Amino acid sequence: MRKVLSTGTFLLLFVLISLTGCSTVGKAQTLPADINQSLTSYTESIMAEETTNPSSFGGEQIESTSPEVEQISSKEADRLETLQVTVFDVGQGDCILIKIGEHTALIDAGDIGQEALILNYLHDAQIRQLDYLVASHPHADHIGSMSAVIRYMDNIDSILMPDVVHSTATFEQVLEAIEHRDFPVTIPEAGAVFELGGASIQVIAPNNNNYVDLNNYSIVLRLTYGEVSFLCAGDAEDVSESDQLSANHLLKSDILKVAHHGSGSSTTWSYLERIAPRIAVISVGEENTYGHPDSNVLELLSKAGCEVYRTDKDGTVTFTTDGHDITVDANKVQMTTEVTKAPESVTTSETTSPIPKTSTQYIGNKNSNIFHSTSCGTLPAEKNRTYFELREEAISSNFRPCKNCKP
Repeated sequence: MRKVLSTGTFLLLFVLISLTGCSTVGKAQTLPADINQSLTSYTESIMAEETTNPSSFGGEQIESTSPEVEQISSKEADRLETLQVTVFDVGQGDCILIKIGEHTALIDAGDIGQEALILNYLHDAQIRQLDYLVASHPHADHIGSMSAVIRYMDNIDSILMPDVVHSTATFEQVLEAIEHRDFPVTIPEAGAVFELGGASIQVIAPNNNNYVDLNNYSIVLRLTYGEVSFLCAGDAEDVSESDQLSANHLLKSDILKVAHHGSGSSTTWSYLERIAPRIAVISVGEENTYGHPDSNVLELLSKAGCEVYRTDKDGTVTFTTDGHDITVDANKVQMTTEVTKAPESVTTSETTSPIPKTSTQYIGNKNSNIFHSTSCGTLPAEKNRTYFELREEAISSNFRPCKNCKP
């Protein structure tokens, strides 16, 4: 079942943030019952029901909420197009691009300050339209550069987001960008299936609406193309994993994007055993302060016989498949250091040229989204800095000027 919200309806969600005065960072906050009920009533007429039928997994009979995933893919077994999944090296964050022919989906958009990397790749690949943009959950390391992506795109058919809000400026900026561009928002429910060219994407999680931790609201997706499958686990932790197992979703996948950057709070053995991946990829920052990936998780992946790739060691990792064979190319995508400016309003498919770099003129604070002149007396700590060479670059990245130095 899917809930599709118009921009006008989704704006109500944005207003709600101010009304609720959300203040607990990292805690999940759902819509009040009266508002949620009215939104549900509004969208009932456009909800799509998915049928359920049993399917086989690992020798046991389980209920697959959406057998269409396998049926759609098997009908395309003789396809000529290749599917490409690129896991970008965005440091301690997530950003994954799926491309098959002219069809594309972007899952998350890294942390604040990753706009240059993401927009330059999209610019070079001439991608100005997305079938789907997925905000797995509202943490900054997954949606930090999403507002820039939204403003850059000519069209996005649907933006998928979980039914939860967050009290940060980063999340509010994403909502503002959606409202500005008037792109439709879908709140997907577990079991829903989305087609992407000859491939299919099934929603595996979230399976509950009363989680305490925002990570467990992560949209978990299983991509299927011919005989090949890819599970993207967001930041889902053991609580969500348990719910996925209880729901008897078809989890078995060839490739696993390990949840939560390899944190010890995710990737339980029972969950990993059900997925039975041949390949695992961990999106993680080099020498991050969280100690990711956790040594126990690495041991479990080794025990499962997985070939492991890590963005902190292997850079950007690209998987290419014809629906049968899989090739892996680590650090295939060579990113430029130039920034493609996200236009405030895009009315044509004309591409925007990268802005040439000269020298650092402004320093941004990743936490406050405020940028300063290099001589400002209130510069952020080194670990919280991001650098800009043009004032317009900082503004287009949704940073505000410091009131003290007035850059």
